[in-house]
Amino acid sequence: MKKLLFLLLGTILLTGCTPMASNEGSTATETEYEGEGKVTEEIDWSQAAEEATDYFTEEFEEITYALEFDASIDPDTKQITLFALVSDDTAAEDALEYANTVVRSFNDIFVHNQDNEIALSSEDSYGGIYEEFSVSIGIAPKSQKADESQWFVKEDIPAGEYKTFKLQNTN
Repeated sequence: MKKLLFLLLGTILLTGCTPMASNEGSTATETEYEGEGKVTEEIDWSQAAEEATDYFTEEFEEITYALEFDASIDPDTKQITLFALVSDDTAAEDALEYANTVVRSFNDIFVHNQDNEIALSSEDSYGGIYEEFSVSIGIAPKSQKADESQWFVKEDIPAGEYKTFKLQNTN
């Protein structure tokens, strides 16, 4: 767990020093975040999803059991869906830790870097974007992709709520 958190922190620091693609042509909107006042959102959701997919499938080499990743965002319904396919021999606890890493990283690396007014994740928060957006997270073994009842993690968290992920299946 400490190794993943260290890697995540290092990635956040390195990514923060890297220029992001321009958001020219995007429309900024004012959104009220509870307890933080107004935040101007200039999030390029396609860029966030694409960079997260690249990161979790190609650049995050320390997670050798991660095979595929997909992020989709619907800004109209304020829904974020994050899905990862892992090798069949992945330990259940590793899959659970990976779910936490994916959700927090999506906020901290791919959203916060586009709008630094969005709060970073903390011990009791997955990050500021989830105050406004609901998130669905799925972590599935490769052979069980089509059978959601066999996934390690399948959670739907409404906007503004925080709950600890639990293993759905430990077989």
